[in-house]
Amino acid sequence: MSNAQDLLSILGGAAPRPAPRANPSSSEKTILSFKAGKMNTELQPNGKYMVSPDNRRGEINLVWTTTNAAPSSSATASGGQLTVQWKDRRTMTTVNTYPIFPSDNATFERVETGHDADRVYLLT
Repeated sequence: MSNAQDLLSILGGAAPRPAPRANPSSSEKTILSFKAGKMNTELQPNGKYMVSPDNRRGEINLVWTTTNAAPSSSATASGGQLTVQWKDRRTMTTVNTYPIFPSDNATFERVETGHDADRVYLLT
């Protein structure tokens, strides 16, 4: 899947049915999760970026949040929100959260590093 619209199409434009929770006005469901590290970028004086690894062990979670309240500007017409979260696996805390909107045309694509064994991807 190359963008957020494809994912929403796969979901049928609506969130999967989550298990009931104590707060019926909103619910979250992790629809995809995998182990992943992350990289940090730092702007150098020459205008280029230095990319360095973050040594923490992490995971990527694709989370669908549904709300029964009236849709707002931050939610889709189906009453849900898709987010990408990077979580530190040692502390189990969410470090980064990126909301994905259908109009964003977000992509998750492989970065060619010159080494076939490298598994480097970029979320844009």
